Amino acid sequence: MAALANYNNHQAEFLEYVVRPLFKRYFVFTTDAFKEDVLKTAAVNLKAWRAAASVGGAGAGAGAGAGAGAGAGRGLQAGPPPPAGSVTSGVGLARNC
Repeated sequence: MAALANYNNHQAEFLEYVVRPLFKRYFVFTTDAFKEDVLKTAAVNLKAWRAAASVGGAGAGAGAGAGAGAGAGRGLQAGPPPPAGSVTSGVGLARNC
């Protein structure tokens, strides 16, 4: 469990200290609607990763049964699936470019 909590914490830190700062630089090339959508999605994901790290597992709460078996057959995947409540699809983001 400690390894999974550590993984979740690293995901949260990567989002907070690498992804968000890069997107903030990128926003000069996008619309305000896109910026708001990305920041909202990032906030939801960061909250979900932090919550998963604090309880020591991915997908804490609703969807907790979607552990290792749920990730099978999804192609390349590093680590366990994202925690429940996170936004995993970027499909809706491109509409605001």
